[in-house]
Amino acid sequence: MEKKDLYKLGFSDNKKFNFIMNGLEYWTESGLLKSKVGGAAKIFEDHYANFLWETSNGDFNKLKKLISFSGTKNTLFISYLSTFLYVKLKTNSAEELVCKGHKSKKSLIDLTDNYLISFECYKLLCEKKIPDIQDIKKIKEDLMSFRSQRNDFVLKEEIQRFLKWPTSEAPKSLQELREITWISNGVLDSFGYHVGEKGVELLKRRLILDKLVNADLESRGVQKKYVEQWGKPGTMGRLMKMGNTISSLCRNIKRRDGDFAKAIADWESDMEYLKIEYFDYTDKRINDRWRERKIVFVKELYGA
Repeated sequence: MEKKDLYKLGFSDNKKFNFIMNGLEYWTESGLLKSKVGGAAKIFEDHYANFLWETSNGDFNKLKKLISFSGTKNTLFISYLSTFLYVKLKTNSAEELVCKGHKSKKSLIDLTDNYLISFECYKLLCEKKIPDIQDIKKIKEDLMSFRSQRNDFVLKEEIQRFLKWPTSEAPKSLQELREITWISNGVLDSFGYHVGEKGVELLKRRLILDKLVNADLESRGVQKKYVEQWGKPGTMGRLMKMGNTISSLCRNIKRRDGDFAKAIADWESDMEYLKIEYFDYTDKRINDRWRERKIVFVKELYGA
């Protein structure tokens, strides 16, 4: 049986659940399951209704087995389960798992069911703060509104609390940057984006960045896998990809010998521009009027 089939198998009784867990153990021992926590999270996401129903009725047996498989020391995964099951999970001094039902489970159970997110998404949110279900509810509502307006970058405070704008601080190693740097630089190059002594001037770079935010990359001949990595036009995914790409280029160059002060200054200036212009602002109408005036001015200046 393949992993995808194992994940989809429902469990209405202990026998089926044990079969699923034995399958996870087998894949782990065979070296085919990269992460126990990842496997446990997948089981939880695919069989969430079962876990929700059982724990809301005081049955924690399957939940305990799932956590035992993932490792009781993974506090982030336990926090994730607690958020969406409304049970209090903690380990005692003997590192034994203690489960208690949440007092307000009835009033919150429908909300939980509607706002389940993946463990991977939860981990990203937790990079800035640990969210509760009300935080996630606000985020999802804002995202639904955001997606309905393709070019609307208005983000309410509830979303911004969980998003971290990239920095240009140089890492200890360049290894993690090499592949993304060359790929991403190709996308920027295709729009004529260049920095440094031989790069384009500031106002023209800003116009290029504005275009890239909303551009259809596929129509420009960008490979499909990179189109997917850069996100859809006019989305937060596209904006964050641009910010992360420029920050990667900047961090990379800071680790090299040579005088790259102008290029670094340009990149950092452009990162700040994207942050202020798209990431930080909250009044879309004012910003739209400013952008219209600015683009007209730049087009007149450069004939772009």
